[in-house]
Amino acid sequence: MGVTKSDYRIVVSHSDRRPSAQLYAFGVRHAIPSFPVPLQTGEEEPMLNLQSILERVYERGRYHLAIDYTKPAQPPLAPEDTDWAAILLAEHKPKN
Repeated sequence: MGVTKSDYRIVVSHSDRRPSAQLYAFGVRHAIPSFPVPLQTGEEEPMLNLQSILERVYERGRYHLAIDYTKPAQPPLAPEDTDWAAILLAEHKPKN
């Protein structure tokens, strides 16, 4: 089994199936994938849409007013992602 390159990873492990786990890998350019949240054995697993939660927190917290997007990302993005981010930021620049 090969390793997929990704910027971020979520690992979900059921207590009764360890050491097996499910890996959800995604890149900085992609939405966070929804994933099931393990509960007790036999219970239905709700899907967690972390991307939607993050977007609502960002909006309600007004983080766009607190984050200086003119500064380089920390940790630094890959060069091709830095170019992509610059284009994205230019497209979403607030209009005065």
